[in-house]
This record gives sequence, C-alpha cells and structure tokens, in this order.
Amino acid sequence: MAYPSFAGHTGYGQMSTNIAQRYQEDQVNTMSPIQLLVKVYDIAIESCHRQDRKRAGKAIVELISALNFEYEETANRFYGIYEFCMREIKAGNYDVARELLQTLRDGWTEAAAQNPEVANRAPVQNVTVQTQA
Repeated sequence: MAYPSFAGHTGYGQMSTNIAQRYQEDQVNTMSPIQLLVKVYDIAIESCHRQDRKRAGKAIVELISALNFEYEETANRFYGIYEFCMREIKAGNYDVARELLQTLRDGWTEAAAQNPEVANRAPVQNVTVQTQA
C-alpha cells in the first residue's frame, strides 16, 4: 500500500494554528463595538497579569485610538486613565493598571447588559483587535 508523500508539509500543528486564527478573526469580525472594546480590555488585563509590557501597551494604545473625541469630556477622562495605566505598566506596576482596567471593563459590560443599545452606540470608534500575540 502506498502512502501519500508529505514532503515539504509544514505539519498539522501549523494547519491547526491557521484554523484557530481564522476562527478568532471570524469571531472578532462579528462583534459589536462594545464587545470589541471589552475584548481589547481583556487583552490588556491578561497582558498585565503576564507582565507583558509590550502587549499591554499595544492594547492600551488601541483603547486610546478608539476614543471618540466627539464626546470630548468623556474621551479626555478615559485618555487620562489610559495614560496613567501606561505609566504604571512602564514602571512595572502591573497590578495597579490591571485593577483599573478590570474596573473599566466591568463598567462597560454592566452598561451594555443594562442597556443593550450601549452595545451598538458606545462612544468609541474604529476598535480593532489583534488576534495574535
């Protein structure tokens, strides 16, 4: 019995990684703005937990870029909080940043649960999620 040749095959591990990545991308593409925002918070929080300065910083930069300055007062307050978190992360105070980000995440989740319109009309814009580390 002849078996197929797998010369040049990158392996099943690579194939399953690609499938998982496509699944994550599909999942992200169907999220509401608030769900995307919460996902970015989750990445920032987990990155702080792992003390991954680079990834936490990228997530916070994404949170900053999602601010909608048409809501100037609110956006400026969030901006100040995010800048504080960045400084704390750079100083190695991951727990301070993580706790603050967790509080903000919980607030968004609660607001969306209490008022479903918040999920689609959150005062944010252009939220993107990097599905890879």
